Amino acid sequence: MQPLFLPSSSDWLNAPYPPFAATLGGSPTKHLDDPITSVFLVLFVFGAITHMTILQVNRRRGKKFLMSGLLFGFCMARNVTMTMRLVWSTHETNIHVAIAAQIFVAAGVILPFIVNLIFVQRIVRACHPNWAWAQWFSLSFKIYYASIITMMIAVIFCTVQSFYTLNHNIRRIDRDVQ
Repeated sequence: MQPLFLPSSSDWLNAPYPPFAATLGGSPTKHLDDPITSVFLVLFVFGAITHMTILQVNRRRGKKFLMSGLLFGFCMARNVTMTMRLVWSTHETNIHVAIAAQIFVAAGVILPFIVNLIFVQRIVRACHPNWAWAQWFSLSFKIYYASIITMMIAVIFCTVQSFYTLNHNIRRIDRDVQ
């Protein structure tokens, strides 16, 4: 089976390639992105501190509140995202920094999405205890969580792949997945 694209030896030397389409958030500019990103970085640092404090206080009381831990992880992922965006605005031509920034933009979305699903499951179980505690309902949410993780892996893979190919069809497919 032949691969879709066989780059010449010189193509591998130039990889990774800058994106042809607009990336999430666009390419950063120092005078516009740095002040805005810095404000969000400070907000997410305070968010991480707050959620970790809540998690530790509840843990000392013997209560387990998973959402505080997940939201702490979200805030930390966004701290890395904001930091990568600041670095990218300083080193605009560094494609490796752009790849890392795009991966963290995509990866940070998963945690609040899972927190919302946990709350949905709790609300539905409180409103409809007769069928919402059934095994099929729990299994459907576990399948949903697994599909979210699978799609996140696919998005990260396609983000990286789109920087390492010149094949327009592969880039189109990667963009569709993203």
